[in-house]
Amino acid sequence: MTISFRLLGQITLLLLFGGCVPAPEKLAPSANSTLPLKKNFETFIPPSSNLTSSLLKIFPSAQAKQFVHTALEKNPSLLSSLSQIKQAELSVQQSNTANKPILNASTNAGRLGSANRSTGRYAINADASWEIDVWKKIDTEVRASENELQIRKFNHQAARQSIAAQTLQAWISLVESNKLVSLANEQLESFKKTKSLVERKFELGTGGLDAVHLADTDLASSKADLESAMDQRNQASRALSLLLGDYPSASLKSTQWPRSLKNIRSSTPSSLLTNRPDIQASFLAIQAADIEVTIAHKDLLPDFRITSSLGQQSNILKTLADSQFNSWSLLADLSAPILDGGRRKLEIALQEEEARQSIHDYRSAVLNALLEVENALGSESVLAQRELHLRDALHAVIQAEQRLLGQYERGLVDILSLLDTQRRRFNAKQQLINTQADRYINRITLALAVGTSI
Repeated sequence: MTISFRLLGQITLLLLFGGCVPAPEKLAPSANSTLPLKKNFETFIPPSSNLTSSLLKIFPSAQAKQFVHTALEKNPSLLSSLSQIKQAELSVQQSNTANKPILNASTNAGRLGSANRSTGRYAINADASWEIDVWKKIDTEVRASENELQIRKFNHQAARQSIAAQTLQAWISLVESNKLVSLANEQLESFKKTKSLVERKFELGTGGLDAVHLADTDLASSKADLESAMDQRNQASRALSLLLGDYPSASLKSTQWPRSLKNIRSSTPSSLLTNRPDIQASFLAIQAADIEVTIAHKDLLPDFRITSSLGQQSNILKTLADSQFNSWSLLADLSAPILDGGRRKLEIALQEEEARQSIHDYRSAVLNALLEVENALGSESVLAQRELHLRDALHAVIQAEQRLLGQYERGLVDILSLLDTQRRRFNAKQQLINTQADRYINRITLALAVGTSI
């Protein structure tokens, strides 16, 4: 009965002490109240019925889908992310074991003696301890582990979307680079024909040597352009191979644009908070900071632990296993911080400042997401108009080249006019290819920015 009254007195003191520690303020509930969100995005694009809600459905390409599936399966960064999730799951399990009793057993054997006599000494002991989670400290640490697990899951989801988008963009870049190689070959053949024409006119005495030198100059430049285009194609292939988790090889081939391009529903600014897993992970980081503040506050509270031990000692080894233990103890331990140089209060201040930092980081993540969407929306119409203008320019320069070619053969214009027009034609074709690639890549960027799933 004496032990019971003592235990009751310790628990009463424990409760009284705990009531003196104020609960910390949580920042997560008000995190969204200060965000500068608008009802709609400022940049407007006309609505379309040809919409998709999947990254893989932007382009109807079996090859692109296969590349994405391979990347999701074998990309090293995604495999690393999965390992981080597994670590977090194990950490949750580990945290849950903290409120379980601990039992340890030990044995020892030895001999004691003097110059004339020695005796054996054998012992077996069992110790148990159990921390009573009066203030839910352990529960709070478990919640911290569970929160970290959710953050890693959201980060993994964001990484999957990012890798899928990067793979699609790398595929588009590979198509673009192959088309530029084809264009460089076309340019080379065109300048070869021009050189033959110039040389024929020179041999007939109707053209000068300077025209031959100018034709040689453009022919040599076109050869250099071809080498550069082939190098860019090889680099694009290696970049895509790396995303696929494979050796960075230049052997991948893809030469055709997607047959069609579907639009992405831009949704609303507030939808980014739930559509984008990286934003959700950033919000959970605020909750994690709140939990760490709570843990720091709970460290001011006393700990209550029950420990017990049983032991048996004997001079004879065979009697050590007797069921009657010759020693035992049962203790209720109450410990509370009194003087620690202000370490715990400084820890609270540190965690509170980190919680405020997480609010700023979350706000920054949301603003950057809004910027990505606005930029991608703005580029949609600009790139579409740019492509139309470049097609008009290409059509015009092709007609001009055809006229000048006939006029040059008749001696009505000089070689400079013809070569300049040819260069303009290939420059317009190159810009058109680049702009087409930019449109495809921007559509992927927009899909990723608004949180489109795979």
